[in-house]
Amino acid sequence: MDIPAIDVAAPIYFVGDASDGTIDVPPTNRPYLAGWYNKSVTPGQKGRTVILGHLDSNYSGPAVFYYLGALKRGQTVTVTRQDGIVVVYQIDGSSIQPKNKLPAEQIYGPSERSELRLITCGGSYDKKTGWSDNIIVYAHMVSWHKATPAEARRPLRHDTPDRSGE
Repeated sequence: MDIPAIDVAAPIYFVGDASDGTIDVPPTNRPYLAGWYNKSVTPGQKGRTVILGHLDSNYSGPAVFYYLGALKRGQTVTVTRQDGIVVVYQIDGSSIQPKNKLPAEQIYGPSERSELRLITCGGSYDKKTGWSDNIIVYAHMVSWHKATPAEARRPLRHDTPDRSGE
């Protein structure tokens, strides 16, 4: 997954359901992975693809989606599938929602077009309960293409996105 606006070029890990019934997340000792929820649609298919990522971790500090809340309407996200298809999404907007009141229909509900939901933690942090909220980015597919040789060879980042030049 590539999000140029926030310097993310992350490998994608498959996640399912956690033991408590919520969506699982990538391993905490690999905070630079994004997690595709395997009960959501494959990127590019009609419906909603859900990808999660850590905001931060005890292991690394800032993690893959540390800057997710900085994304703006009109920016792009690309997801390269295992079959070499690159799906291009355009950001529609974002919201911050209490963890106990996630808009499930807006995240997982049906859609007549291919959409993407990016999710990370946000809000205030408590050592006992963790983050209070989730940041959700909403996007829709604008195009797809077969990966070019340069896209297929591009390096993935395994460290925190660098925005120090801003």
